[in-house]
This record gives sequence, structure tokens and C-alpha cells, in this order.
Amino acid sequence: MNQVFKNVKPIAPGFDNEIRIQYSDQYWTLMAVGTGRLIAHFREEVDSESILFTADTDNGSITRSAGNTLSIKIPASATVNWKMRGVVFDIARVDGSEKSGLPGAFRWPVRQRVTRDV
Repeated sequence: MNQVFKNVKPIAPGFDNEIRIQYSDQYWTLMAVGTGRLIAHFREEVDSESILFTADTDNGSITRSAGNTLSIKIPASATVNWKMRGVVFDIARVDGSEKSGLPGAFRWPVRQRVTRDV
């Protein structure tokens, strides 16, 4: 499952950004999204070796909130040089020695701003 998000607030390079993803109760429970460590690598393309940004529950850049929602915060400093039209990411769950990828991948738009880095 590759989700393409077009009608969302795009990532604005040089500004703080937040991506919110809400899951169904069934998915949240079945995939144990509410427990363990969550990690997301942002890349320009799936097969790119270069990681643009790593979001992680351990450093607070991924948080869980009521309503089965994940919030991914990407600081301005991480995006300041992003020149691409979009990024891809997926989410992995780590619980002790158990590691699993949450099904699905996301392609999120990146939109350049005239005013940036303020």
C-alpha cells in the first residue's frame, strides 16, 4: 500500500513542519501502533541511500495522541535544503528485539516557498 497525499499541507523547506496521520481503531490495535518505538526514515525516493531525516519516538519527533493519531515533527533545520517535489517515508516499530514495518509507505509533497528560512 503506497499512499500518495496530494490534498494535504505540504512540507515547507526552511520551516517547522508537522505531519499527522490518523489510523483506524482496528489498525492501531492490530499493528500495536500505541506501543514500542516508532522510527521513520524520510528519503527522496524509496531506493535512495541518503536519509534526509529520521523521525523517532525516542527523540520526540514522533508522538502519539488521542484518536489513534501519530504526529511527526520535522524541524526547519532538517528541511532547509530540500529542493525535491516530494519525499517518501514509512514507519517501523521496534519493541525489544521484535522489529516490524507498519504496512504502507507514504509519499508527501514538498513545496518551495518564496519566503524561507525566517
